[in-house]
Amino acid sequence: QPLQIHGNTFCTTFSINERDGLWATAGHCAQAAYFYETMTGENVTIDGHLATLMYVDQWTDVAVFHADFYVPAFEMADTSPAVCRQDAPRECERLTIVGFPYGLTRSVTQGTLSAHNIPLYHDTYRQLVLSDMLDITVAGGNSGSPILNEQGKVVGILWGGFEGSPISVSVPLDSVRRALFGF
Repeated sequence: QPLQIHGNTFCTTFSINERDGLWATAGHCAQAAYFYETMTGENVTIDGHLATLMYVDQWTDVAVFHADFYVPAFEMADTSPAVCRQDAPRECERLTIVGFPYGLTRSVTQGTLSAHNIPLYHDTYRQLVLSDMLDITVAGGNSGSPILNEQGKVVGILWGGFEGSPISVSVPLDSVRRALFGF
């Protein structure tokens, strides 16, 4: 679902607990939400429903919001996908990103995992964050999107991309699990 301020989408979020109305996104999306709320006085919403920040883990770039908006939760995968290697292309698992880039209605892009658990510098936190590299093109507003495996289960959370490049980066499954377990 789109994470919005004054009706404008700036990130994507997804249900992780239907019963309690909990939603996951990238932590830097929560930082942006807090900044916008402070500067404009506008409340953050998830698909038009008031969203309250519950938790941010800057070490993994994962955040949790609460909203009185209840939809079926995405299930976490049991294992991370295999890295796609040129010498073993049949081992490549197709990954899907479902998000709201540029405030568009739902967008779906696909690709594979090209590197797993590598430390990358995160501008928001000014530190290294373990990340997965994906060969999936993304755009502004996709941050916080779930990375889904072929069974439709979450294997990561998108946190960024490289301008002019088809490479994007996500929070690895193990880091997502640790962050959400800590919540």
